[in-house]
Amino acid sequence: MITAEQLKDIKDRVEALKRYLQIDAKKIELEEEQLRTQAPGFWDNAKEAEAQMKKVKDIEKWIVGYKAVNDATE
Repeated sequence: MITAEQLKDIKDRVEALKRYLQIDAKKIELEEEQLRTQAPGFWDNAKEAEAQMKKVKDIEKWIVGYKAVNDATE
């Protein structure tokens, strides 16, 4: 059984993790990078498109990982 004090400590740690990982900034960055993938001619250069998609996936991985931790504390 987890106490109210332990739960508060966990939530504080999750919030500190959010600040440390700069999740809010990563969400904005993800939106911007996803918009670049919608540009006309995006797939004309497959190598650049692949690099851009990798960048999007890498940012997304951080956000999804944090969300899993946050959801677990809820």
